[in-house]
Amino acid sequence: MKKHPLTVFRDQHGLTKTALSERLGVDKSTVSRWENGKRFPPRELWPRIEKITGLSGGDLAVAIAKSGTVRGMEQACQELIGSAPKTLGSGGRD
Repeated sequence: MKKHPLTVFRDQHGLTKTALSERLGVDKSTVSRWENGKRFPPRELWPRIEKITGLSGGDLAVAIAKSGTVRGMEQACQELIGSAPKTLGSGGRD
């Protein structure tokens, strides 16, 4: 199985989950859930994650989708859809 981009980042920079979580201002278990595909980072954290790691919300969403974890994919979709313009919600029924 391919490593999650956050795991790759940590490995490349010699960071533990604890060290990355401290930089991001979240709990270590939160980083673990992201890397395991059980959760997806909320939009509010995307700018901080991108500033620290260079990974965009889109990069993380692709990683979650490739992981195949249903819960993570559902949450990633909700976060991505939530960031889309409200006019896209009509489903083409206009």
